[in-house]
Amino acid sequence: MGRVEGHARTARRAEAVKAIRRGHYTRSVSSGASHVFGFEDAVVIFSVPSNPQLAGFLGFEPWQVWELSRLYVPDHHRPNLLTEAVAYAVKTLRQREPDAEVLVAYSDASAGHSGGVYRACS
Repeated sequence: MGRVEGHARTARRAEAVKAIRRGHYTRSVSSGASHVFGFEDAVVIFSVPSNPQLAGFLGFEPWQVWELSRLYVPDHHRPNLLTEAVAYAVKTLRQREPDAEVLVAYSDASAGHSGGVYRACS
């Protein structure tokens, strides 16, 4: 992905989509409004939640809720890369979307994911 600002940079969407379609198990990217971030070899994408009812259910307005829709890094990455990438993306998202109050992430148990990265970021 390259490096800017030390280790991190805002990823170009086309480059991130290519990486995800090549290596992420879903091979897909949200078509809705998104913020795409690159951190070393990691890609983090925050999108408008896939469930349009989520913000209301949580007691917020739609523009206040963002979903971590994709988190990708190639296999055999260095330790802590995923948590550092998410931390960078959250910090930058909060600058871009100052009204954001809720960030939601899901782990896919059917793909063997336990949510450990997300718990480490809490």
